[in-house]
Amino acid sequence: MFLIAASWSSPPPLPPTAEEKLRNALLQHDGSHGRLQHVRLHMSRGGARGVLFVSAQDSAAAESHVRALWAAVARSGGPVGGWRLLQCTPLPLGGARPPR
Repeated sequence: MFLIAASWSSPPPLPPTAEEKLRNALLQHDGSHGRLQHVRLHMSRGGARGVLFVSAQDSAAAESHVRALWAAVARSGGPVGGWRLLQCTPLPLGGARPPR
């Protein structure tokens, strides 16, 4: 399992249900792949930051999966239409922080 740090921007205003909608969109679009194990999100006025727990062969494959997953979410429009993926970076295991 690999951890991927991600951040998104959203068009204003951010609805109170934004966290649930973003999490659900990610999990639903992962669907039959079953590679997205958990999503931890922190909302802000302009979007969200989070960590995605991804089953993959290596960190590059995990990052690639998250980028492809987001492309599918973005194409669908849906409840997070207009959101943009700003960052998608594998987190090194062992407590180091990702680059900003």
